[in-house]
Parts: sequence; structure tokens; C-alpha cells
Amino acid sequence: MWNVDSLTRLFIVPAMENFDALTALEKWTENGAAPDSIFGKAGKEYPDPNKEQPLCPYPKVTTYIGGDKNKAENFKYK
Repeated sequence: MWNVDSLTRLFIVPAMENFDALTALEKWTENGAAPDSIFGKAGKEYPDPNKEQPLCPYPKVTTYIGGDKNKAENFKYK
């Protein structure tokens, strides 16, 4: 029987314009390495276009842990 995690991932992208979903998909299909996260960067429509944030697959949630809210390293997954 198939495990759904081996077949699908849902990433909620909050107003991010640039993220590496295509790279993650290529690695998954070509190497069998499913993405545990992808990196997002805000677009020009976002209040701060320098914002970076890691994106995790549902049902995990990306949570701010302190520091500069625009830097990806200041987030973790729950």
C-alpha cells in the first residue's frame, strides 16, 4: 500500500513570489528525494520585498522563533 507522503506534498505559499518548487520537484522525481521544505522570498507586492521564509508541507506550520522576521533562519517547523 502507498503512503500518501511518498506521493504528494502541499505547500501553502503566503504571498511569496519566488520559491524553489521546480527544483524541489525535479529532485523528487529524478532522485526520489521528497522535499521537507522549500525556500520562499517575497515578491514586489509584499510589504517588505526582502522577506525570506522557509515553507513546509502541510500539516506542519512555519513558526517565527525570534530575530529578524525577514530572515529564513529565524523560523522553524512545528
